[in-house]
Amino acid sequence: MMNIRREPLSVPNEVLIYKMTKEAKRHNTVLLSGEGADELFFGYDRIFSWANDNVWDIKEFSRLYSYGSDEDFEIVEDIVSPFVSKYSRNIDIVASFFQVAHLHGLLRRLDSSSMMANVEARVPFVDHRLVERMAGVSFKDRTSKNNPKMLLKNIYADQLPSEVINREKVGFPVDVNKIIPDKYGKNGYDKWLNMNLEILQNIN
Repeated sequence: MMNIRREPLSVPNEVLIYKMTKEAKRHNTVLLSGEGADELFFGYDRIFSWANDNVWDIKEFSRLYSYGSDEDFEIVEDIVSPFVSKYSRNIDIVASFFQVAHLHGLLRRLDSSSMMANVEARVPFVDHRLVERMAGVSFKDRTSKNNPKMLLKNIYADQLPSEVINREKVGFPVDVNKIIPDKYGKNGYDKWLNMNLEILQNIN
């Protein structure tokens, strides 16, 4: 993938998205993907709950958001500064950051991985009509501390089985510590970055 794109891969599961999409290509050339749902309906519970209950704190946001081992406050501060300068409430800063900057990275990851498999991935939760409709909807009406994406779940409660609606939220994790040698570092995401850089240096 890096040979083709000539750039680092953002996160390890980008590889799995490509492999999964390539497998799906055997049956479909167009897929629906859920990007945007967590950002629009406040599905990242620990971050959005913190944002709703506290004032802005770059160190705490970095601790909740970042995966690396180093305290890269300058990098985090740089990417969130446009939102900090635009909004005063913590929940508005974080919500805007996720719906613009964070989501942009997810969509780029999805588009790159799926197009490499010759599949078109569509993202209904990013439809501008839904985004515009959700603008201004309060935290308590979108979600709750014990029920992430509460509003979205309520909408589909009579259309999906309860075991789907109420299943435990899980991400798309990759245990990089098991698959990347220790020569690249100690922390999983540090290993991932260092391996990416070495591969890029050796591309002809």
